[in-house]
Amino acid sequence: MGQCVEKKIKLLFCINSLAIGGAEKQLAYICNYLVKFYEIHIFLLESSKVKYVLNSKIIIHKKKNLFDFCKLLKKVEPNLVFLILPKTYFILGTILIFFKKFKVILMRRSLNYYHKNIFIKLYEKFLHNFTDIFICNSTSAKENLINSEGVSKNKVKIIFNYIKKNSQIKSKKKIQKEFKILYIANFYKYKGHYLLLKTLSLIRFLNWKLFLIGENRDISKKELKNYCRKLKILEKVYFLRKKNKLLNYPNINLGVSFSNTESFPNSILEYLSYGLPVMAYRVGDINILVNKQNGFTFSSRDEKEISKILKNIILKSNLNKQSKISFKKHIIFTNKNFTLNKYKMVIDKLCAV
Repeated sequence: MGQCVEKKIKLLFCINSLAIGGAEKQLAYICNYLVKFYEIHIFLLESSKVKYVLNSKIIIHKKKNLFDFCKLLKKVEPNLVFLILPKTYFILGTILIFFKKFKVILMRRSLNYYHKNIFIKLYEKFLHNFTDIFICNSTSAKENLINSEGVSKNKVKIIFNYIKKNSQIKSKKKIQKEFKILYIANFYKYKGHYLLLKTLSLIRFLNWKLFLIGENRDISKKELKNYCRKLKILEKVYFLRKKNKLLNYPNINLGVSFSNTESFPNSILEYLSYGLPVMAYRVGDINILVNKQNGFTFSSRDEKEISKILKNIILKSNLNKQSKISFKKHIIFTNKNFTLNKYKMVIDKLCAV
């Protein structure tokens, strides 16, 4: 008699694209980890270039039309379908209503700030009726789902974001001529670039430099440069193409986050891995990542109030103690049992392994 061959569990992850972004980076981490255990497929709504290195066993499918998604479901017959980001949820979640045999998982990566649009809010709540499990990356996102979207708490899981372990660079202590600030965020209006620039313009006579890393979205680099020019700070603002090891403390003094919609931001995890003290707007689960020991938080959206806080930080300048605590804190989120392996636990339970 022939041996019974166990079928490998098939997972289908769906996302707008794999361009540079926080959700996209997390998906790359997740799939590269899970491919050791399952057959992994990724369906992209957009045909833009894949910006992350993925295991060669991961199968990428790019949409030509929505019929491609239906064909893919029938061909692959995934055990679980993961939907990431609102656009993917609205489009593919709607199609999946008619494919009831597949278990659907929503991966909520932000707070529901887009629910200001009542139609979007009501339609997303409608889609929740056809979703089996909700995985979010913060307690704040979990509270959104339960308290304002009517999702049963038994259906909601929290899995914190993962960050690759960084090796701390022991830079020679040197007197810094300028106080260097880093902001990693794609150029979306909600990320708060304009607020940051306006804040810095109020203290433009202090000796600081700002480094921005991000890609054009609903704001362009050209628009931000024009705004800097208008504020008379263009010569103090630098646009970097990519991240590198020179971003570690003390080459950079402070990492900032001015977004008012973050759930559990990747940018702050990166700052911690660079050993950077952090200044962040108090939203989502920022308090888990940033406190008085390794940085500063603020709750105002008024540039005058924020500039006073930032001015004090710049004049203080010696942030060595906060830097060490930041670096130690990032180690927590490099633990795969605490982060990535929790996806495996959820998947095995759903598939009754």
